[in-house]
Amino acid sequence: MNRIIKCTIVSLLIVCCAFSLCIPCLADSTFPSEFLTEPTSDMESTVKSLTDAEMSKKHLSLEDVEEYTYDASVYVVEYDVANGFWNSVQTFDYKGITEALIDAKPEATVPVFADLTDENGNTVNRQIADVDIYYSFKNEKYSSRFSIGIMALNPAYVSDSYYLMSYEKIARYLTENQIKAENVFIINYVLNAPGSVAVVKTETDAFILDLTNSAEPKNVQYGDPTARPYSISEYAKLRNATEERTEIINKQNNIQMLTSYMEIFEEKLGWIKYIGHAIALAIVVASLAVFAIIKLRKRSQNKH
Repeated sequence: MNRIIKCTIVSLLIVCCAFSLCIPCLADSTFPSEFLTEPTSDMESTVKSLTDAEMSKKHLSLEDVEEYTYDASVYVVEYDVANGFWNSVQTFDYKGITEALIDAKPEATVPVFADLTDENGNTVNRQIADVDIYYSFKNEKYSSRFSIGIMALNPAYVSDSYYLMSYEKIARYLTENQIKAENVFIINYVLNAPGSVAVVKTETDAFILDLTNSAEPKNVQYGDPTARPYSISEYAKLRNATEERTEIINKQNNIQMLTSYMEIFEEKLGWIKYIGHAIALAIVVASLAVFAIIKLRKRSQNKH
């Protein structure tokens, strides 16, 4: 009898331990992300149907991955904005950002995970791909596409947290810093100075998590993709300065490019200019000759 009781207790302990181990694992890979500008139910069904349809296709780029998983109910909501977005934000808080996005079309990204082996034989669960649900203005409907995290699939970077796709980058940051998010969504810049940031709303505040160094502060190397937190007002100031610098650089580049093209034209096709001068001179000479012949004929007629 005692043996049965002991076995039962041990079994319960094992189940409890296993369950306790699973909870942090799930917390590491998910966070809440709600749509702001569309009925949630409609968008959720759209995301699920398009994701399942996309994943039912054969992706040759995933042939080396023995098994991968995804959950169409686990996604991060995204919004595309143009340069100057932060000038349209009236108040630098969560409400101000959401109000500025009221006319934007919501999109979503569903992460795809797989167990990968690094160079030392260690197995790590990583995000390896995205299923992007985006709005096609040309077709006036939502579509889907599949994108691979090339760096994540490289054994040299499997255990390296430097190269993370957006969903995993956000999840890791929230977990490592013990932040409980109430809502998270991504803002993507689609024109000059591209990049993306996550807007994280907590119970007491909201902040910006820069995913691609889109703020470009002076103390950070340009290509460093480490996720960095900012207050909303601090980030807006840095981003506006970045866009202004980019606009100036683009104008300078355009002028330099135009100058280069003109120099090439002068160098390669400059002979056309001389032909033009010769033709113009010939026309002038011919005109003078015709004029002279006419005058001579008139004089000859007057003498007779």
